[in-house]
Amino acid sequence: MLFEVISKNILMDINIDATNIDATHNRPEGERQIDSPVLLIDLPEFIGQIKNETAWEKNDRNSITVFKSDKMRIVLVALHRKATMQTEHPENALSIQVLKGKISLIANVS
Repeated sequence: MLFEVISKNILMDINIDATNIDATHNRPEGERQIDSPVLLIDLPEFIGQIKNETAWEKNDRNSITVFKSDKMRIVLVALHRKATMQTEHPENALSIQVLKGKISLIANVS
């Protein structure tokens, strides 16, 4: 992928190796980029997308992976009121940013 960046009247070409994810059953519209040294993530667009999918209507949540590399994964999750989540890998690091609403977090630390 080739990006042109204009900054302070300097035109630079930046070659970026990117990883794409293919279309899925839930998202048949096609592939999207999920790993790149530079990745723009349009959160309002992704929020609208996951809240307009059938999974949002049928379940207590819906999510989409917006970034994935060998070392980190960022998943945007929309939860209905009273939804609960548990981790299968409590040894992993977790970062939470609440964009709207409130959550309760219970951590069992040994």
